[in-house]
Amino acid sequence: MSTRDLYKTLIRIANELAGEDIEHHIVNLTPHALNLHRGEEVVTIPPSGKLARLSHSVDHVGSIRTQYGMIDRYSSSYGEIEGLPEPSDKVIYVVSGLVRGELDKIKKGQRPDVLAIKKEIRNEKGHTVGAWGIGH
Repeated sequence: MSTRDLYKTLIRIANELAGEDIEHHIVNLTPHALNLHRGEEVVTIPPSGKLARLSHSVDHVGSIRTQYGMIDRYSSSYGEIEGLPEPSDKVIYVVSGLVRGELDKIKKGQRPDVLAIKKEIRNEKGHTVGAWGIGH
């Protein structure tokens, strides 16, 4: 990194810490900390303590005979989005991909303030450990 780039990065970080030039505040409506990568830097956005979720029901639909014996089968269905605040000026809400996908179906892009992580980073076990950004 050049001296000029380092200087720009330090100024940007100082402004962020001072609260200057902030366009939006991010509210994490998931139960997990979000680790967003910006080059060599990782920004961790803690959970807000509030959750946006889909209502969910599970129904028994039968059984399957397997080499391990009978295994019950269930069907899941999702309903309404719960816990999503109304739009607020200069606030971005980060939700799960499932909630964001359902919102796309019912609101048809009318909530540009609601985003989910994009370009996930996974560990060797396939678990999401971070992302390169957020989006629709």
